[in-house]
Amino acid sequence: MSPLTIPESVRPTAVPHAAEAGLETVPQVLAIVTGGVTVFPQFSRLRVVSLARPKEDNMPSANRMTTAVAVDEAQIEGRYAPLGDYTVSFETFKQDADPAPYFAGLPGDRCPCAHWGVVTAGQLTFRWPDRAETYVAGDAYYAPPGHLPLVTAGTAVVEFSPTADLEATMAVIQKNLSESGAPA
Repeated sequence: MSPLTIPESVRPTAVPHAAEAGLETVPQVLAIVTGGVTVFPQFSRLRVVSLARPKEDNMPSANRMTTAVAVDEAQIEGRYAPLGDYTVSFETFKQDADPAPYFAGLPGDRCPCAHWGVVTAGQLTFRWPDRAETYVAGDAYYAPPGHLPLVTAGTAVVEFSPTADLEATMAVIQKNLSESGAPA
């Protein structure tokens, strides 16, 4: 029986000074899996090595309960957290809401910001000039630019939006809210 040959590109290598290189070490492994092949070091000539990964590889995240309330009005409670170039929004709508008038002044008087989200409770409708799409609890959605939202009381969403687009949109909405005398 000939010895197992592992291509150089998938061979594990030792990182002699991982801590000094700013890397976090992971405990030694008992088996190495690469390309669908599992190598058990105790049965091969390969030696067990520590795997290392950069400490800054932590994935950004947010949680509804640990994200501070930024908006707490009669119609909506909103919590917003930055995630890279995106903002995650945790929004709960306390009353039925048709915010269409507050998009005045934006292109086509509609929301120019794309959103990806999940309805966790209630019902959310997006309206475009040629159609409307309604989502209910458990639905994931993508709302491209050019929509107007319509929400029912008790609706809750987790939504991701490009931060720069969302901030520009919200600046116009805040201005329209202020001019209307509605709570901002």
